[in-house]
Order: sequence, then structure tokens, then C-alpha cells
Amino acid sequence: MLLNKAHDILNAMKSHEYSNHSYVDEKNGVYRFNCASFILYLLSLLGLKLDSKRTCDLYDELDSYGTRVFELYDIEPGDIVIWKKNVIPKRGDSGHVAIVNAIQGNRLQVIDCVKELHDQDTRVSPGIGMGWIELLSKDNQIAGFRWLGNSIKTKYTDIKIIRLNL
Repeated sequence: MLLNKAHDILNAMKSHEYSNHSYVDEKNGVYRFNCASFILYLLSLLGLKLDSKRTCDLYDELDSYGTRVFELYDIEPGDIVIWKKNVIPKRGDSGHVAIVNAIQGNRLQVIDCVKELHDQDTRVSPGIGMGWIELLSKDNQIAGFRWLGNSIKTKYTDIKIIRLNL
């Protein structure tokens, strides 16, 4: 259901950008979000109103709405992938959240809102779209990620895959 809502926006979207000040004009297909506000908007379309405003808060709050997936081979399209930074700044980027669209081994095609593009990205500029990330594992447990694209950054950090219970 969450994945369907994300595809609905991708299909209706005429204009998008990455912004810390959310704005939606469905009639004209205009969407402005950051990663957390995009996911929160999609969840609200499913009737879920969460208290979180930042990814680091959403990281904890999502546990109440789903089941955690621990192993790579259990990930399914529609799952939420979320990580938070080890040191959370008072302002600014506290992590990232996305929806799994497709899986190829340990690579996930995700739908999200970004300021830095992924590998094989559908976007030409920051905002809503699809791209690929790579999950890192240790003993077949999800332990981090590699953000692919212009900047190949590898991070071992607190990362979760959540399957919503709707």
C-alpha cells in the first residue's frame, strides 16, 4: 500500500524538489519534501499520523507500526529502509528514510526524496525519485549501507528495515 502511494506520486508529479519546508499541490503535481516529510506524507495518506518530524525520531517511532526485518533475504518491496546518524545534530540531516521498490541481491532500488542522487537514479536534480543503494551485512544481518552514485560513501550505522503492519 505504501509503495502504491509512492508510485501514485511519481506518476502524478510534474515538479519536485528537496526542501525542509514541505509543500504539496496535488492538482498541479507539485511536491517539495525532505526524506522524512515525504515518508510521513505517504503514511498520512494511509491514515497514519506520526509525531516524528526528523528521520532520527521516525527511526524509533516506526517500531510501533511494523515488524523489523533483520536479514537481507527477507526484504520485500514496500518495506521501509531507515538509518540515523551515530551523532545526531541539533539541526540538519539526522539520517535517511526510503521505500524499497525492488531488490537485486544486496542492492535495493528505493523511492525517496534526496539532496544527493543515488546510483542509476531517475532524478536529474534533488527531490523525489528512484535510485539504488547497497546494503552491507555482517553475519547476514543488515549492518550499514553504501550510497552509490557521484559519491560512494560507506557507512556502518544504526539501520533498520521495517515492514508496516497495515
